[in-house]
Amino acid sequence: HLFRMAKYRSIIVYSNPPILPWVASWAKLLFGTKLIFVAYDLYPEIAVRTNTLRDGNIICRLMNHINRCVYRRADAVVALSEEMREYIIANREIAPERVHVIPNWYEDKASDQAGNEENSFAETTGGRFVVSYFGNMGTAQDMDTILNAVKTLKDDPDVCFLFAGHGNKLTHVKQTVAENHIENAYIYDFLHGKVFQDALKISDCALISLADGLTGMCVPSKTYSYMMQGIPLLAIMDRCDIVADIESGAGMWVRNGESDAMVSAICRMKDAPDTVEQMRTRCRAIFREKYTTGLCTGRYVEMFRKLL
Repeated sequence: HLFRMAKYRSIIVYSNPPILPWVASWAKLLFGTKLIFVAYDLYPEIAVRTNTLRDGNIICRLMNHINRCVYRRADAVVALSEEMREYIIANREIAPERVHVIPNWYEDKASDQAGNEENSFAETTGGRFVVSYFGNMGTAQDMDTILNAVKTLKDDPDVCFLFAGHGNKLTHVKQTVAENHIENAYIYDFLHGKVFQDALKISDCALISLADGLTGMCVPSKTYSYMMQGIPLLAIMDRCDIVADIESGAGMWVRNGESDAMVSAICRMKDAPDTVEQMRTRCRAIFREKYTTGLCTGRYVEMFRKLL
């Protein structure tokens, strides 16, 4: 599709798969098309930090070559967080004024979810405190800290866990639950539509996770759907911009490997319904302030107007 791009004034392209922004960068070079690059994940750094690839091998060198082409030619780069912006400026040889922070967003569906419709998860969860993990269970996520906490709480009659999604660690999650005879953890495929909304509505706490050392390289995008629904967050990561939201009252935060602290956080939430309700209110407020569709897409519109 390279030569079809000649008729466009501007192209917006995402970081995955890596070949995609490289082709768009040639459209910029050949036709003068304005190029906006959205960095969802920063590779090869993520692969190297998680020991998926060895630094300096041929795949890393190819990715670094693509990065040089894309970042050098891009008229604007969109980072999902301030920490990602700082990392890009420090490691991608790009002028700071060309790097914009625009987070992902989620449609505000809370107003559509009132009523007494039957929830498809109500019978499964049985009125217990529901801790949920939805989305990717892959290289960039710290599933071991979460699973160690689940094993500790497997005999707690008042807590249950919902897992739903995909990724190369999903099999590990299933095996851990089966081998440890964990009967209060339920695993589903990727959820869509009303089923996903049901899962959000019944959740009392939502887990977000990044593997150790990935600060500034990716952002857990499911966060915005949790905050839209007003679900208190429990973050397992070393540090990222989302922690600032949590520290302002939207949930709790533990570092990678601190499974005992994660167990303690879940128990404190379970035993303090008034505090959880305050967290719910704060999540909704932050969502409306920062992560609605109108706010975030409006920043894209503003960026396009300046570029064009």
